[in-house]
Amino acid sequence: MSVVAKVFRDWLPHYKRPLSREQRQAANAICKCRTPAMEHGSLYLCPDCGQKHFAWHSCGNRNCPQCGCNKVAQWLEKRQDEMLPVNYYMVTFTLPHEFNYQCKVNPKEMFKTFFKSSSEALKQVAGYENILNGNIGMMGTLQTWARDGSYHVHIHYIVPGIALEGNKETLRFPKNPNYLMPMQILQKVFKAKFIEELRDLEFYDSVDHKAWRKDWIVHCQSVGNGLAAIKYLSAYTQKIFISGKRVEYDGENVTYSYIDSNTGQKRKRTVHALSFIFFYLQHVLPSGFMKTRRYGLMANASKKILKSIRDLLEIRWKRRLKKQEKFAINTYKCRKCSAELKMAGARLRAPPKDALIL
Repeated sequence: MSVVAKVFRDWLPHYKRPLSREQRQAANAICKCRTPAMEHGSLYLCPDCGQKHFAWHSCGNRNCPQCGCNKVAQWLEKRQDEMLPVNYYMVTFTLPHEFNYQCKVNPKEMFKTFFKSSSEALKQVAGYENILNGNIGMMGTLQTWARDGSYHVHIHYIVPGIALEGNKETLRFPKNPNYLMPMQILQKVFKAKFIEELRDLEFYDSVDHKAWRKDWIVHCQSVGNGLAAIKYLSAYTQKIFISGKRVEYDGENVTYSYIDSNTGQKRKRTVHALSFIFFYLQHVLPSGFMKTRRYGLMANASKKILKSIRDLLEIRWKRRLKKQEKFAINTYKCRKCSAELKMAGARLRAPPKDALIL
């Protein structure tokens, strides 16, 4: 049983804060996941000793800590197939905390504005003649939490260091492999675009004006061939801010570990179970919202162009990618002999009497 799920089962009936429809759905799914409340399960057989095992179905909710591991592996396989043999960069845009309230009460509008203004700023600055003078590609993932679980809205973009110059079909690269573009220029363009987009929303006047006077944070770093950055993002594409492996629960208080972003040291934070539920549910996104988006050369509509660029780099310029890495898929193990189990039935309403429960 997941520790997070146990916290929710014990304390959700005592939670008095109002919940959105998506938050209530997520909380209920977490409580039911891999329990008889799912009403169906799967039968597994051990090929070595013949022991039967039974597992209740998962809820499949993207906010559930027990779901998504295999989705992460599948996502990584697809992204690895799309990578180019060039230097990659991670560009991070952060919204000032003055926007936190509006992000919680108007998430669809705020996050849509955030994605649009940040991606257009990247494309615009990259298109300047003295920078890359071409069309670039990027993949961005929205993240609403800091490492300690607090609300911290930002987008991580993975950007390959290559641009396609107009209709000339000329490839251009950053002059310095450790430097993609001037961050001060990107910061100003992003801020101006965000404010311009926000003016069209009805809650514009209610935003704390301190945000306009701040220097907004935009950060860029070189990440080599990009695989490490893709792995970093993968956890956030399918999961929420914490997994059960980092959580301890004594029946009333929850202690979870995290890495301090300032010191790099492991720290622990202890909160009451009701506060933990609040921390957890504040990161639930609107139903159907796409938290990972692709633009420019990395957009779905540009797959043929991207393949042509990859072929040119690998064959003509002899910039070949290294052998692909394989990502493990979680499988069930026999509780008697530890052999990998094989599924024998997928829609059982109850476990057989002689089956072990996974």
